[in-house]
Amino acid sequence: MFTIELVCFSPQGLCACKVQYFPI
Repeated sequence: MFTIELVCFSPQGLCACKVQYFPI
């Protein structure tokens, strides 16, 4: 199962895409 999070840091407005993999 894959989960993708879009993490944004304010007030800079920088965004990073964090991808996590959970083996089942």
